[in-house]
Amino acid sequence: MAFKIQGIAFDEWEELFWVCEEGSPIVYKIDPWGANLGYIELEGYDSINITGLAFCDNYCSIPYLWLSCQDGSRSLLIKYDTYGQQQVGYEIDLSTLVSGNTQTGGLFLKEEFNTSYIGGLIQDQLVYAFDLYYANQLVSTGENTLPSKFEVYPNPASDKITINVTYSEKKQVFCRIFNEKGQPLYENQFSSNKLEVDIITYPKGTYFIQLIGEEGYSLTKKFQKL
Repeated sequence: MAFKIQGIAFDEWEELFWVCEEGSPIVYKIDPWGANLGYIELEGYDSINITGLAFCDNYCSIPYLWLSCQDGSRSLLIKYDTYGQQQVGYEIDLSTLVSGNTQTGGLFLKEEFNTSYIGGLIQDQLVYAFDLYYANQLVSTGENTLPSKFEVYPNPASDKITINVTYSEKKQVFCRIFNEKGQPLYENQFSSNKLEVDIITYPKGTYFIQLIGEEGYSLTKKFQKL
């Protein structure tokens, strides 16, 4: 069987790979020698495609497979019990992170300072990341406290940028700007939904804006300095 791989995740418990095909709702179970041991299929969606996979055994009594998916214009983060062969709790709707139709790509897990993060990419410009403990809470309760809008303009910019964040309810949000080397250049807290940042002294190049919410998630977006 030959197909175009869209995402892959290594299962440390069973020492095998979970692999998803481009444009498909199916995840295949592949051993290290390439044999197909079976598959799981997401059901109950109109036209869902899996765009990324990540395997995780943190904060859980049993491991789970996280899937980033497209269901029409919706971008979803889904938690799946590979042993029970079922979706766990609610999906996290990522469509609120950007305006218009969203397109997710890839998924990752990261360990940092005894904290695990799950995240991915939307429309090649916005990196989202959740504290995994918080992501599990979102899935179990179905609550969505993500910002409904995250805008940076103008982009590219030469002297000043405006960062605008809209929430359905007031949240405490911190903002950081760092360069391509990861060096922090700016840090502030939103007192309203808008921040204006003077970048006239920044050298030309690519910079990253990171928003950090009180629940433990972060969003990162890039801009160009002319």
